[in-house]
Amino acid sequence: MLLSPAKSLRADVDRQAGTCPAFRDKTTELVKALQKLDSKQIADLMRISPPLAAMNQQRFADWHWEAHTGLGQPAALLFDGPVYQGLDYGSLRARERQFANRRLRILSGLYGILRPGDLIQPYRLEMGSRFRVNSQSKDLYQFWGSDLQNAISNDLPGRSAVILNLASREYARAARLPELQGERAPELQVIEPHFLDRSRKGEYKMMTAYAKRARGLMARFVVSHRIQNPTDLQRFDLEGYRLDPAAGTPASPVFKRDHPIKA
Repeated sequence: MLLSPAKSLRADVDRQAGTCPAFRDKTTELVKALQKLDSKQIADLMRISPPLAAMNQQRFADWHWEAHTGLGQPAALLFDGPVYQGLDYGSLRARERQFANRRLRILSGLYGILRPGDLIQPYRLEMGSRFRVNSQSKDLYQFWGSDLQNAISNDLPGRSAVILNLASREYARAARLPELQGERAPELQVIEPHFLDRSRKGEYKMMTAYAKRARGLMARFVVSHRIQNPTDLQRFDLEGYRLDPAAGTPASPVFKRDHPIKA
């Protein structure tokens, strides 16, 4: 499974044991480049307010790799927002967390790719940021190159595998899923579900906040039921969603929620 990170972060995460992110050298190179920016440059790069820019400048200044070992803040607990509220990683049992750390990956502009239990520091850096890290890369997509694609490929349990893509387009692009699927066709299947809610006018449409939460809910559903057969995704029913077989395809299933929701 693939998820996007979150812009919003929790402030009350207890320090606990976790794992170390995979791309130490590239993350360090990226942070060193970001440390050269002043707060105005950060504000322009991230399109954020001066106070937020100053906070993130300080985060990069305080960044140190030792925070990623021993006791720290696991990514799936530090990230907040609808996706991670739906996932609710903190309420998972130990064996469910173990399953999540084997099967769930979070794509990240700063860290590249994360397991839910990887220890991270507070940061903000969207994958779509046009930040030139070095002379070989004009943006983060070029900087990460095929690294994320290769990491995902190495994590797949076998030649015949399924990727459940719950990430946004911005982040899924960095994973180069079409290229990965081409390399391993026809054994590799990529499933990208869609979540629609009924508006006050009775129309089904994608409502961003609800769809984000639904992605987290589906990740939780997979983890809590230890789903490995893609057909079992059809049973997803958390918070009122149901599969509409006629509205989608096996590779692009559509889940709808029938009760009216204010648009």
